[in-house]
This record gives sequence, structure tokens and C-alpha cells, in this order.
Amino acid sequence: MPEKYEFAGMRVLIIEDMVDNANLLAKIAEKYKLETAVAYEGLKGLDMVPEFSPDLILLDIGLPDTDGFEICSRLKSDNRFKEIPIIFITAFTESTNVVKGFSLGAVDYITKPFQSAEVISRISNQLRLRKFQRELIASENLYRNIVNRIPQLILKLDADKKITFANPSFQFLGYDPKSLIGQPIEYLLAANEEELAKKIATRNVGPLAVRNLEVDLTIDSSNSKKFFIDASGIWDVPDEDVFDKKIKKNFLGTLCIGNTAPSE
Repeated sequence: MPEKYEFAGMRVLIIEDMVDNANLLAKIAEKYKLETAVAYEGLKGLDMVPEFSPDLILLDIGLPDTDGFEICSRLKSDNRFKEIPIIFITAFTESTNVVKGFSLGAVDYITKPFQSAEVISRISNQLRLRKFQRELIASENLYRNIVNRIPQLILKLDADKKITFANPSFQFLGYDPKSLIGQPIEYLLAANEEELAKKIATRNVGPLAVRNLEVDLTIDSSNSKKFFIDASGIWDVPDEDVFDKKIKKNFLGTLCIGNTAPSE
């Protein structure tokens, strides 16, 4: 069970034509400090989505005006609402109905008659994911703003040493950062390309990562500028597990930071 205030203020839209069922679902949700809104018809519920801005929708399949499948399909085809998780409410447990719901983009389903523990468990699972998704987006936006504003050069390479990201600071070297995407790292190196490329595209992390590697980066056909590169491998496991032979892991690429003077 969730903590009582874990999801306080998050919003659940209930689209259910049976008043008793809708009230029961709202009561369960409100016990955990969730804000709720109820629609007894599918199209009414669809109209309520933009203003209520729900974090989760509980959607009955059997509605008087249109079925839940149609409402789900409309929501998932709208870029404004397609990320809102939908849990189907159904008295139909046939596999064809369940499969159809998932194929339209639903994330779960609750069968009638309701069990309070099951309802809050399924709601909690989706709201935790929703919170995590929002926190991740906020973190990504924060890091993106930092990366876009700092003067250092930042590159990300894939496992084949090709550039997958270059921050705006490359504009000061005369490059459009987007034009660098897909280029091998050698494209930026003025000399000793192959040897330096191997060092820059390191798979090492921690103390074994590259620090203050001196390189000349090309500015145009006849000029270059000296930078000092820090580089570290990116893996799908924590850094401390990279060298553990017993742990399955995948190399994702290399993060590189370029400074005009050696870093401390």
C-alpha cells in the first residue's frame, strides 16, 4: 500500500457510467488524497481531459454513448494526452478484450466487482511511474540547460566512436552542433587522429578514465585550437560495477568534456 500522502494532489479521472461504481472508485482514490473527477459518459470524459489534466484515467469499457476502446484510441492519438496512463475498468475478462485494451495503449485493467486493495495497488503502480517520468523530465531539462550554457565543449560518442551529441559551445569553433551528429570523432581532430580517437573513446571509468588529454581540434582547413579532454565510458551499470566480470553489462559510449586549460 502507498503512503497516505505519497500521491497527494495527483489527479485521477474516472469515466464510468455506473454511479455506485464511480463513487466507490472516487472514494478509494480520495482516501489517499488524490483529486478526482467523474464522467458518466465517454465523450463527456473526453471533454474533461484538457481542463482537469489527469495523471491517470480509469476508463470503463462499456459506456452508454461510446465504448472505452474508442475513448482510449482518441486519447492515444492526441499528442497532448497520449502519455496519460489509462487503466480499463471492465466486467469482461475475455482475453480478446484485455489484448485489445493493451493494443490501444492501456497500461492495466481492473475487473468488476472492485476490490479496494487491488484498485489502490494498480493505481499506485501507475502513479509512481508517472511521478518518476516527471522527475526524469525535470532532471533532463535541468541538465540540458546546464550543458547548453556552460563554456566547455561537451560531446557524447557512441560505441563506434561517432558523435551522438554536441553542445552549443561548438559554435565558437565554427561548427553547427547538429552537423556533427553522426561524424566520427576523428572529424574534429587536427592530428594523430587514429591514436587520439582511441584514447578519447575510452571505455574506462573512475580513476582509469581519461583526464587532461591534450588534443588539437580543427577550426577550419588551416587552423586548430588546443583543448584538454576529460573522457569517461558510459555503461548500463554503475561505475563501480563496470570491472566486475560477473555482472552482465553493455558499453553505451563515451562522455567527453573539453577545456581550454587543464582541469584541476
